[in-house]
Amino acid sequence: GASFLYINLEQKAQQLNFSCRNSLEENHEETTPGIGLQNLKKRLDILYPNQYNITFNKTKNDYTVELNINL
Repeated sequence: GASFLYINLEQKAQQLNFSCRNSLEENHEETTPGIGLQNLKKRLDILYPNQYNITFNKTKNDYTVELNINL
């Protein structure tokens, strides 16, 4: 199938909203998460303590991340 990547970034008042959704290969195997997401959370904790929400959602066909930051 065709691969895809959707990125959305918008600011409404004092709220920054970012989302990213990408396709996964059909035979994608589960692997141990790398340190990238851990490092991202650490940086967000330093820069925006208690001012952000991040969610991850993985399905058979895609992976989605949503990040909301109170500015």
